[in-house]
Amino acid sequence: VFVLTCLASTSGEPIIIGLKNGTYFYVTTVPTPFDLTEANEKCKERGGYLWEVDDDEELRYVSRRLNIVFYQDRFYIGANDVENEGTFVYFNSGKPILPNRWAANNPSNSGDNEDCVEIITDPPSFNDVPCH
Repeated sequence: VFVLTCLASTSGEPIIIGLKNGTYFYVTTVPTPFDLTEANEKCKERGGYLWEVDDDEELRYVSRRLNIVFYQDRFYIGANDVENEGTFVYFNSGKPILPNRWAANNPSNSGDNEDCVEIITDPPSFNDVPCH
């Protein structure tokens, strides 16, 4: 089971993990394998979208909340480099991920198939991973 961060509820029973600057952060678990494009569409149907990190403060806040609520340290977010290898952008806005958010030695594209992005909660950073 993977946990997707979404800025609105998705199918299943979403859990509110926090409220910051007027935005509710919801999380829902999905069975594997799953499709991030489909997950993003589910979020859109509910008036939201897969999480796009706006700033470092938000990254730290949501990372802390995810770790407290789920006792896990890795979660998918709404970004990939499927269209242009090595250029990671968010599903919803198309904005690029800022390079200072990556964990050391990332993105690495290990195995030549790491096209999606997960958040590592401690310390808050990004890692490229396969899209399952």
